[in-house]
Amino acid sequence: MQKLILCALCAFCFTAYTYAQNSGPPFEEMDRCGTTENDERLKAVYPGYRINRENIERFIRENQHLREVIDGITIIPVVFHVIHDGDAIGTNENLPESLILAQLDQLNDDFRRTNSDAGNTPADFTGIAADVEVEFCLAQVDPDGNPATGINRINISSLSGVDLADCWDDDYIDANIKIPTIWNSANYLNIWTVVKIQRSSNCANTILGYAQFPGGPANTDGVVLRATTVGSIANPNPNGGDFALGRTGTHEVGHYLNLIHIWGDGDCTVDDEVADTPLAGDDNTTGSPCTYPGPNSCDEGAGDLPDMFMNYMDYSDDECMNMFSNGQKTRMLLTLLFARTDLVNAPCAPECPENRVLSGTLDGTYWAGNSITTSGATTIPSTNDVILEAAGTVTLSSGFSTTGNAGLYIGFVNCASSPLTIPDSSLMHGLDAQIPEGLERLQHESRNSGRDMKKWFLQEMLRQTNDQVELPPEETRRIQRNFRNQ
Repeated sequence: MQKLILCALCAFCFTAYTYAQNSGPPFEEMDRCGTTENDERLKAVYPGYRINRENIERFIRENQHLREVIDGITIIPVVFHVIHDGDAIGTNENLPESLILAQLDQLNDDFRRTNSDAGNTPADFTGIAADVEVEFCLAQVDPDGNPATGINRINISSLSGVDLADCWDDDYIDANIKIPTIWNSANYLNIWTVVKIQRSSNCANTILGYAQFPGGPANTDGVVLRATTVGSIANPNPNGGDFALGRTGTHEVGHYLNLIHIWGDGDCTVDDEVADTPLAGDDNTTGSPCTYPGPNSCDEGAGDLPDMFMNYMDYSDDECMNMFSNGQKTRMLLTLLFARTDLVNAPCAPECPENRVLSGTLDGTYWAGNSITTSGATTIPSTNDVILEAAGTVTLSSGFSTTGNAGLYIGFVNCASSPLTIPDSSLMHGLDAQIPEGLERLQHESRNSGRDMKKWFLQEMLRQTNDQVELPPEETRRIQRNFRNQ
């Protein structure tokens, strides 16, 4: 089974005052998407972008037979960059983890056709409604190889020149928010969540989200979502109105994987390059009760069907969307094969790096597949926190020291296929333990001295199997146990 892992980064931030000032017009006046506007800007600014787009389209047209080359489930690592202005986590645009996880769940449900409203697809289209066989996971490793959560919270005070009073159009967001915060776009799906997205033409605060098609600049690649759209059917965004169920995210990730609006951004003479979606003369903004048949804006003769307003790439309200088509699936998989190939091998869960020998001043996290050893004078200065994670042994030399309120966390992560035995040593305080294969971490936590504290806890790790990724709930991820050997 070949797997593709895309990691998305989403950004969320802003206070109640911020929301009051920047929430935008009533929901019925919102624009579902700014991707087309962004696409036209990139074509005007980057001549190579237009050529890249033409090459991608040519490959898809000429290689429809290659769809089956990507076999099995593709898993995409996602990092959410939550852009905020200092609000407490879970407040306003500094979205709670529960809504981020809800959005991730909705992406998985929609792309795997396990969405709870899949039964609402009309009989005319159930035969072509697709399980895209693409899934999404929170990135567990950052671009430097350190452990990560896939949620990257960024206060705008750390971003030079960013001001809430400015016009946050796609050009502004790309230059001032995306570029300073992006993770390697070849290996991660970056998702930014922001308090507002404004139109370039008049700064109208009406856009729910936008994406960058494949082929554009690497340092701005990804998806931008208005924070109020982040959620799911099971956990709607309380500030989202008609767009609270996470379908803006589904729509924009569709663009990220090269889907065009279902009406082709034109009239009945323009197509979305997908054969099994009916022609449409314009976008549909269908709302409750989502009655089918709705408009039939283009007459295609024999076998003509009404507009597919329930497709994720139309502009209907979230509750009316429920399907991708088989043709759209083919287009997305061929895009992964040609234009987003590095995502196929991008890691979702931490991998065990090489052995490491450390010396000098330490700060941050150090991983090793077998062992970590300190050599000579090695110190952790006051206020620094250091995490040493190994699948084998951690050895601290006689020259190792900590000062002040330095923190040292030593973990043993089992990356092997059999239980890992932690040997007895003075550092372990007589502990002799086994870590079950692949699932858990034994960790020693100490402050002021790396050898005095006798506190251990068992921490449940992300476990990835061949068929699925299990993400333990955040609050139950850490199971604390104390091991004491007097």
